Amino acid sequence: MEDKVVTVVAFGGPKVELHTGEKLASFLLMKDYRRVH
Repeated sequence: MEDKVVTVVAFGGPKVELHTGEKLASFLLMKDYRRVH
């Protein structure tokens, strides 16, 4: 799987929205993504 950088633009309740327009459950963000600075 290829790495890609995404930005969280909205965080509300159990969902987050990425700059790509994709919405996913916040627990998946913690599980499937790693934070970079």
